[in-house]
Amino acid sequence: MRTFPAILCCCFLGLVASASADDAKPVESAAVRWADDGSGGTPDFFRHVVPLFSKLGCNNRACHGSFQGQSGFRLSLFGFEPIEDHRELLEKDDDGIRIDAKNPDASLVLFKPTHGDEHEGGEPMKVGSWQYRMFRWPSPL
Repeated sequence: MRTFPAILCCCFLGLVASASADDAKPVESAAVRWADDGSGGTPDFFRHVVPLFSKLGCNNRACHGSFQGQSGFRLSLFGFEPIEDHRELLEKDDDGIRIDAKNPDASLVLFKPTHGDEHEGGEPMKVGSWQYRMFRWPSPL
């Protein structure tokens, strides 16, 4: 007889969970959210910025993910250590500030890949693209 209350409780929880799942809004993709007319917002470093480094190839072994990094800037291979990546981005480089919260467009993380400076990396990022707008982290868009 003890199984009846357990079954009743499971049925109730199942109904509540399915009702709340039906009410959930679908999450916009990053390309839509940070497009010119997108809802924007402040990107989360771990959820948005680290995966974008991976998508753009910045943290692979041929680039900044190599064990020695590139041009004094090192990221963990494939974003495996995001806390270290965060710390690395907030450090000042000999060339300037990697992340400038007061003037995001002057940040090296945006300036170099848009070919505003010598960057030996892959495909340049376009100014105003959704990737560029997301990399304006940590300033609100």
